[in-house]
Amino acid sequence: MKLSTIAALLVLALAPRAQAQSASVTITVQPNVNKSLTVQLNNGATYFDLGNANPNSLISGATPYIVTNNGNIQESFVLQISSEADPNPGPGIAPPGFPWTGIDVFAASLTGLTDKFELYSEFASTATTPGSIPESDTFLVTHSGRLANGAQFAGSQTGLNVSAVPGTNARGLYLGLRSGSYTTTNSQKRIGITVAGQ
Repeated sequence: MKLSTIAALLVLALAPRAQAQSASVTITVQPNVNKSLTVQLNNGATYFDLGNANPNSLISGATPYIVTNNGNIQESFVLQISSEADPNPGPGIAPPGFPWTGIDVFAASLTGLTDKFELYSEFASTATTPGSIPESDTFLVTHSGRLANGAQFAGSQTGLNVSAVPGTNARGLYLGLRSGSYTTTNSQKRIGITVAGQ
């Protein structure tokens, strides 16, 4: 073997071997999210008459609003008092009349208060009527709005992370109202509630 051949073989033997190379790529995807919810009674109505309210007493609705997440992403529900009205204040009383005003800080008693109310809400099964909604800050609906969580508004179900999957996407929303001791007029009062997804 010639010396040049031996040198060439040594060069090849001592040359660095090629290493397998790798590279990473990152793929990003932005889901096209559809947020949608409905709030209605079983009969399709969006209003409910709680009936006559005795002064300083709690009345609870036995029929729930059905809150349904119709989107494609889970949502938590926010409840908020959105309006208070006295639409027909009575003869000789000029609009806006005397709408009742919701109280945003829980009071154990509304004794002595005029034209005031506390609105309570509880998420429960759409099929089972709960007993009276507990009167506490945990169930109080306010003007600024409150996010449902594992405790806030929680009855037998919660308004937290409600799935969009049909069959698991509906909640019963039960309402209760405590009025103050006095009212200026006996005209029907209207209270608007906004339910929003977040």
